[in-house]
Amino acid sequence: MKKFFIVGFILFTICFVAATLTWFNVDKTHFKENKYHKPLDSHISKLSINLKDDIHTTTIIKEGKHFSIDYQGRRYVDVTKEKSEVSVKEKVNRKDTYGMNFNPFKRNDNCLVVTIPKQVNSNLEISNISGKIHFKNVHLNKVKLIPNTKAITYLAIDSSIINELRYSNEISNVNIQNSRILGGRIKVDSGEFNLEDTLLKNVALINHKDDITLKNMQPICNFKASSDESDININYRSKPKNVALKLNPVYGKEHITNPNFKDYRIGNGKNQIELYTYYGDINVK
Repeated sequence: MKKFFIVGFILFTICFVAATLTWFNVDKTHFKENKYHKPLDSHISKLSINLKDDIHTTTIIKEGKHFSIDYQGRRYVDVTKEKSEVSVKEKVNRKDTYGMNFNPFKRNDNCLVVTIPKQVNSNLEISNISGKIHFKNVHLNKVKLIPNTKAITYLAIDSSIINELRYSNEISNVNIQNSRILGGRIKVDSGEFNLEDTLLKNVALINHKDDITLKNMQPICNFKASSDESDININYRSKPKNVALKLNPVYGKEHITNPNFKDYRIGNGKNQIELYTYYGDINVK
């Protein structure tokens, strides 16, 4: 009896391994990645990107010598140009009937890279964001980001200038550093919200549940910020210039430890900063 059990177990193991290897080999072809490269001319006033919301796509907007669209992943990309406007659409190539992913050949994330020349000052709109979007060393005019509200997203802006930024989502991490945001509104219900060494002009920052932290901020910022349940923390990299503070904690407290402020003001106060909390504190260093 023991002998039959051992022989059966060996046969089962061999068949299982063979079937698994066959499945992986078939799916390696089935889940083959698509690679796409599309060069474009620099005369583009508006770029619209529509992503599929059933799979995460990492989108990178970066500076380069030539305008181009690059994609790597399991979807197809359709790029069309009409006059000075470009449209990029992520398309499904086949229905994905798998649930949990146990196959090493199946990607969970796609990657879309948009390269924009330095001299181009285009408008950008991205819809159905369900992954990470990262701006690297670009100068854009108006940027509108429309996430898939069911997905947790991540917005990163590094060494960039955006004249107007519009972004809103339920759960999202926001990280902006060494940049200039010269107008707009960034709103999340919860998530990390960190800015560092950044110039803000006429911008509204909203994080209902978590902290808003601004480190080494530039001295001539002008913005509003609000957090219902957590703190707002600001410190400057150098002495602020012509700033007037309007602090409005409802049940929280205000703490101003920056010695340059006298009666909530420095200089003529033309750069107004309005901060609102419900339960959280406001800290200015």
